[in-house]
Amino acid sequence: MKGIQQMKLKYAANVAAPLLLAVGAMTCAMPSANAAENGQPSRRYELVHEIMMKWGPFVAETYQITPQAWAREMGDLFATSSLDTLQAAANANTLDQMTLAFTSVSSGGASIGGISTQAGDISIQSLGDAAADLVYVPVPPCRIFDTRVAGGIIGAGSTRNLDVTAIGNYSGQGGDASNCNGVGAAGSFAAAAINFSVVTPSAQGFITAFPFNTTRPLAATMAYNPGVIDTTLSIVALDQGPSAAEMSLYSSATTHVVGDIVGYFINPQATALQCVETAQTIDSVAPGATKNTVAPACAAGYTQTSTNCESSTWQMPFVFFSNGTCSAQNNSGGNASLRASRTCCRVPGR
Repeated sequence: MKGIQQMKLKYAANVAAPLLLAVGAMTCAMPSANAAENGQPSRRYELVHEIMMKWGPFVAETYQITPQAWAREMGDLFATSSLDTLQAAANANTLDQMTLAFTSVSSGGASIGGISTQAGDISIQSLGDAAADLVYVPVPPCRIFDTRVAGGIIGAGSTRNLDVTAIGNYSGQGGDASNCNGVGAAGSFAAAAINFSVVTPSAQGFITAFPFNTTRPLAATMAYNPGVIDTTLSIVALDQGPSAAEMSLYSSATTHVVGDIVGYFINPQATALQCVETAQTIDSVAPGATKNTVAPACAAGYTQTSTNCESSTWQMPFVFFSNGTCSAQNNSGGNASLRASRTCCRVPGR
């Protein structure tokens, strides 16, 4: 900002008079620019004047564009922008911020002294809630309990508490003598996808699976008839407290029950960004010319995090770099190279 302020002071005297003439001519030529808005008929003129006087010297020096030409180029945006947009542009501390203030007005992007920026490139994206947005991990079917093998039949109107997570093997409750393809080693998780099978219940009834140490809901996980062998898949929330058991299983009638896990829902984990840099777009810029070089787009699934600009000469400074665009003017006596690339990142997550 210090360099920009010095440049504006240096050139203010040379461009102030042309700027005043340009602003006056432009606003007179656009009826909407001076139309009454909320009882403030001159507010638009005041804001346009402020923007032109603030940034006109910088644009004139950087791009070698006359104030009149820049005013004409900005005319449509000044005429159609809301007062709030104009105020944001007037308050901007950098040329980049001023440009971005107008992107909501121009669907194809605003053009500021030959500098383009695409509207809609700025967005806020949520990565989700660590407690509610769970990650599903499928596993090959594996038996985690079988009352015919261990624990005995579940009596009518009774509840059996079962261990699902953080267990070395499930043989103690009639299941597989392993951690079931990593299920038992995955740590605490919030829910499990389980195939429940009832085996020859004594009467018509139902079973309800629910988190351990909570009130049993009225809803049934599965209804059954006497003497049948029947199966249903259900996703069951689990208790994630310190107790060994995570799931309770209620049966309204006497029956054996078998449970085979096929997947589980675990809390997401924060992981490091995966970042790559795109190839470079390289443009040749003639002496005295300006150029907007646009970097290749990010690959699918990646989001741009930075714009990278390189110049082959110290006499071609950058005046704008954002959203993959590098803008510069070649002040040297020979051709120069302007190179642009993007850094693109993604969150791998879990």
